[in-house]
Amino acid sequence: MMIHNTGIIEPSVVRNRHQDIRQRPIGSQGTHLVNQMRALRSDGPLPDVLVTVTNDGWFDDSSVVDHHLRCAQLVAVGCRRPILSSANNGPTAWIDSSGQIVDQLDTGENGAVIAKPIRDPRTSPYVRIGDWPATGCAMFCLVIPFVARRKKIASNT
Repeated sequence: MMIHNTGIIEPSVVRNRHQDIRQRPIGSQGTHLVNQMRALRSDGPLPDVLVTVTNDGWFDDSSVVDHHLRCAQLVAVGCRRPILSSANNGPTAWIDSSGQIVDQLDTGENGAVIAKPIRDPRTSPYVRIGDWPATGCAMFCLVIPFVARRKKIASNT
């Protein structure tokens, strides 16, 4: 699979000699909206590879360009899926499902990354259960002050 830093990749199944690879494009904002990834579960079979195509040219040389790459690494770990990221003047990279950068182009470099992503059979707890643990903790923290106040009021009467 070749990632051009100026191309657009459509949703598809890529066939190679050994297996079919299901890929799913996500928008440039998708790399830092990890909660979007749990929707993968409801869309049918999970993709084997996540593909991002982004226009980072308007960030110039700011830290946001590096931030996009770090966010893509977190999404790869959070979903246990390799990420193929294509960007003009940004992070064109192949990231494995453990968040390691396998290959990448320097920012602003023209070229391509030849990627051979490996299907990872793991599914992360986040993709399986989503935000429920965090939502439960937040609800618990919001309820505690009300319960404590009620007990204080009841004990004062």
